[in-house]
Amino acid sequence: IRASISNLYMNTDGTSRWSLAMLTSYACGTGSFLDTATENSKDNDVLSIKAAKRKDLADALEIVAEVRAFEIKDASNKAMSTKNVSASSVAAANDVMNSDSSDADETEFIGAQFTKQTVSAARMLKHLLFLTNDRELFDAALSTGDLAVAHLVAMNSQAMDPGEFMPELQHLHEMREFERQATISERLEMWKDAAKFWLKDKSLEKASNVAAKHGLFPYLHELCEEENGDDFETKKVITKYHARYLESVVNRSEDAGVAYLKCGDYESALRCFTGVSSSSSSSK
Repeated sequence: IRASISNLYMNTDGTSRWSLAMLTSYACGTGSFLDTATENSKDNDVLSIKAAKRKDLADALEIVAEVRAFEIKDASNKAMSTKNVSASSVAAANDVMNSDSSDADETEFIGAQFTKQTVSAARMLKHLLFLTNDRELFDAALSTGDLAVAHLVAMNSQAMDPGEFMPELQHLHEMREFERQATISERLEMWKDAAKFWLKDKSLEKASNVAAKHGLFPYLHELCEEENGDDFETKKVITKYHARYLESVVNRSEDAGVAYLKCGDYESALRCFTGVSSSSSSSK
């Protein structure tokens, strides 16, 4: 259904019926659940309904952001045209009089996919706010990583206090890129993303803390191989954090010893293997 509505939106006259119907289909929050669950089934990682709805709302907000970007560009072009019209009007008139054929105005083709758009970004956003919880839409905006979209949602919300969201957005704005993405991911309980972005931020302790709390060390090792293949120091540090987790949290001394050996910490490895040996002897 969503694909059909989207096709009508992109290939008809862009009337409000299809524009808003498309956003309504995203606000239902069920479409991406089955798709995402199927994609992740090989990892036995079934996406929650809440996360699926957030993904749908984020997709809808990206459409709103595209329309808003076109509106800003269009307004800028019109302002520039108005500014220059007096200086160029005489020359333009002479060109038309002297030309054999009229040329199309280039500005007609700027943002061509939205030239027939009759629904403003503001109306689209109000439509989404009517259909969803304000805070859910704000969280979805944060998940896109675009703070401008999050600010737009909050400013149009009747339920959100500027004294609440403005300091939050300002704090996020002041962060490094990957630090910001990791912080947002933690806030939204997107733990794999949080671990990934902390790793990219070189905040290895924070990445390991997320991995320890949510059983993501295997995933973290995979990321190290994929994105830090030649960075042996990063892999060594992550392995050592994993070894500590195995030794002190889950009491798997033998596995911890192997991990310590892998990262070159022979003293800790010996301690783990000695402990295993002592336990085996006492049990006999």
